[in-house]
Amino acid sequence: MNISRNILVALLLTLGVLSVNTQVRADDNKPVIALIAFGTSVPEAQKSFQDIDDAFTAAFPGYDIRWAFTAQFIIDKLAKEGQTTILSRNVPIVNPEELFKELSKAGTSEVYVQSLHVVPGGEYTEVTDTNAYGMKIHFSKPLLSSDSDIEQAAKILSKEFAGSDAFTILAGHGNDHHEAFNKQLIKFNDYLLKNFKNVELATVEGPVGTEKAFEDVKKSGLKKVKFIPFMIVAGDHIMNDVTGDEEDSWKSLLGDVETSVIPPLGQNPEIIAMFISHLKDTL
Repeated sequence: MNISRNILVALLLTLGVLSVNTQVRADDNKPVIALIAFGTSVPEAQKSFQDIDDAFTAAFPGYDIRWAFTAQFIIDKLAKEGQTTILSRNVPIVNPEELFKELSKAGTSEVYVQSLHVVPGGEYTEVTDTNAYGMKIHFSKPLLSSDSDIEQAAKILSKEFAGSDAFTILAGHGNDHHEAFNKQLIKFNDYLLKNFKNVELATVEGPVGTEKAFEDVKKSGLKKVKFIPFMIVAGDHIMNDVTGDEEDSWKSLLGDVETSVIPPLGQNPEIIAMFISHLKDTL
């Protein structure tokens, strides 16, 4: 009896002799990309994620690009407020563990993770210590992972530094609990102090702190301060701790000075390009 190849394949599939590859991939040669960020509960600040998603989608056409937030309290807060997705693509808001479980269950065998953290700190360490759930996971580095990263980021942001009539403060996050995670921020500030005048990093938590930068603003005699968010998003820390009207905000503590602020790192195309470069190196 002559049976055509197509009919034979159909019969074998029906009988379960052959199996179908159900891996979640854009194609057979390109693995899933997972973008991992701290997250934010401020709707306006989520523009950074859209800008980053647009840039990665353009840089890696055809890839299945997923997202996860490392801050569970942010995910929980958004859920209570009724927000369960981000981006114009309506990507579900999940934590890394939930994302990896989902991908593994769907049959994905390989994932490339791009950290959207500024430094390799606590959040990044937790992600790299994750259960792989039977998959091969490649971890790409955060923004400031080497001396060359520090130089490149400073060069990019120097285009935004104020002129001679104002002091520039880059507003970073920092870590109160693990001093080792502040290493790259301290090195970045040392580079700024060595190579630029009236430009310093200050942090909301841990070293380098705010004391030196605030004192140097007063010593300079300048009456203008330009804030550059050294964070991926301009969320609660930038809107309240730095530029808010409360008595303990940076703007208030600096006293009688005129302040201004620009968009965060996640809205700077050249900074986003650094993340993309890190991922291309890993790929």
